[in-house]
Amino acid sequence: MSSDEKTRIMPAMASVTLGTQLSGIYELDERLGSGGMGEVFRGHNIQTGDPVAIKIVLPEFARDPAILALFRKEASILNHLSHEAIVRYHVFTIDQGIGRPYLAMEFVNGKPLAEVLRQGAMPPERVWRLRRRVAAGLAAAHEAGVIHRDLSPDNIILPGGSVEKAKIIDFGIARSAVVGGGTLLGGKFAGKYNYISPEQLGLFGGEITERSDIYSLGLVLAAALRGKPMDMSGSQLEIIEKRRDIPDLSSIDSDFRPLLETMLQPDPRDRPPSMQEVADWQPSADRAHPAAPVMPPFARNGPAPAPPSRRRRGGALALLALLAAAVVFAGAYFGGLFEPSYQQEATGEPAVLPDPPPAVPEGPDTPPSGPAAGEADEPAQPPPTQPTPDENPGTVDQAENRLSWLRSYSGGDCFYVTATSASATELEGFGRNVEPFVELQAAYESTFGIEPEVGVRLIEPEQCIVTDLLREMASLPARAPELALRQMALPNGAEIRGQLQGLGGRKADVILVDHRGMAYSLNNRLKAGGDAATFSINIGLTAADLARGKPAPQLIVTLASPDGIEAAEFTAPTPAADLFPRILTEVRARQSNGTAVAKYFRLGG
Repeated sequence: MSSDEKTRIMPAMASVTLGTQLSGIYELDERLGSGGMGEVFRGHNIQTGDPVAIKIVLPEFARDPAILALFRKEASILNHLSHEAIVRYHVFTIDQGIGRPYLAMEFVNGKPLAEVLRQGAMPPERVWRLRRRVAAGLAAAHEAGVIHRDLSPDNIILPGGSVEKAKIIDFGIARSAVVGGGTLLGGKFAGKYNYISPEQLGLFGGEITERSDIYSLGLVLAAALRGKPMDMSGSQLEIIEKRRDIPDLSSIDSDFRPLLETMLQPDPRDRPPSMQEVADWQPSADRAHPAAPVMPPFARNGPAPAPPSRRRRGGALALLALLAAAVVFAGAYFGGLFEPSYQQEATGEPAVLPDPPPAVPEGPDTPPSGPAAGEADEPAQPPPTQPTPDENPGTVDQAENRLSWLRSYSGGDCFYVTATSASATELEGFGRNVEPFVELQAAYESTFGIEPEVGVRLIEPEQCIVTDLLREMASLPARAPELALRQMALPNGAEIRGQLQGLGGRKADVILVDHRGMAYSLNNRLKAGGDAATFSINIGLTAADLARGKPAPQLIVTLASPDGIEAAEFTAPTPAADLFPRILTEVRARQSNGTAVAKYFRLGG
């Protein structure tokens, strides 16, 4: 019986209280925190009394295959990593008593580096030792074929305040370092804005290798020396622009400056070739530390090399029902607060649709009676950056060839796929089943010799008409605007907020298509401003929807055209199966230079 089959026959889920015993092995002693997907406890081994940290999946996600995959991924990674600077894994299983999966691991009694830095800058000697400890741990991870991807002061714990005992945590969103290897996040943005590498934003080809962790560690060390992060955040444009050059290191201790200048090179090919070299680096001989040559800048010598005998093609297919961004488990011990910086969810099983609710009259100030959405505390994800000849020599034609191939690929009915990265190697799509995307991945790899990362968002049959519209309008030459939602998984009755950019003077029509296939115009919610527009709306599920206890997939479709699309100017809720063919008929008849883009979120459950 597979793991997924086991989750379907789990017993009814029970509440978790202090004193609860798990699998007859552990007992819960203290609740440390909770967040978007789970809760964290301090516990102990019943037989030995040894303290442990235990992550328990929240009841609403206990049967969600993608959430289980996230926890299983973290357990698998930790199980294959053995280094004193990396938190130790004990067990991942499902407790039959509470009916929920949990992950037990080493309990680290200490503060995150982020909390320590609130007291001010660290002396250079301490940062020196911290660099050696953390770099050695990451070198071991890289040798095992794992890239952390979310290194930050939140994810480094200092037991008793000791940098010599620092522990790296939260490998749950790590990806395989193997070429073509699967990543639970499908290559999506994973990391805090202040510490992510340029390639995580699509710059310099967008390939994330071990050198991405080197860049992030450079920013962590700089923050430790300054007592505050380097200024690498800001607006979407500023976040990208600040990573095109080495940041200002004039305030950094002179011993560290040569190393950080190489670690923070924008182009990963110019950074140190391995994390082990960072761990072994020595400053100049006239300082207090052991003498050794100063590390020179690294010559640009092609793609970043792999750890010995680890860079090979292959790896498991990573297909997710919903791919947003990462859940960053950060805070007081091992993500104890499960800080939901970026949330990643899954669609779960398709639902049996309830009867539609009674029609609700709508006025200019009354929201449609469809599903609800909400607002995240974090800014929207930066859009993928388009490559330029100066930035990515030789990659523009390759990316265009892949995009052209994707536009012409036929995956059958209720199928749509698009590229989400500048290199067109990271894809996401809408469909009823995963199988067509598995076939797409195999065909893509056969054609281009690269295994793409594919994020699949499963939709209901009544929403399939959206894929027809997206496929046809993708063949038109107009460039689609950028559509960003503030959150992808929302409780019932929350507020959805979105932002449009790149309208280029065109008129936008925004339509919500709910899980029943009903379309609602959001045009009266648009607030335009120059080349951009924002919208927000509060809507809710019916009692019948909520009784099912499963999240409902929702689509927001944006049309952009020079003069607008008359068929998209509707007011009353309309079946999408009636509306979208009329829109396509008008676009064809007028030979409109229109375009369309869609985003997905889940509501309730």
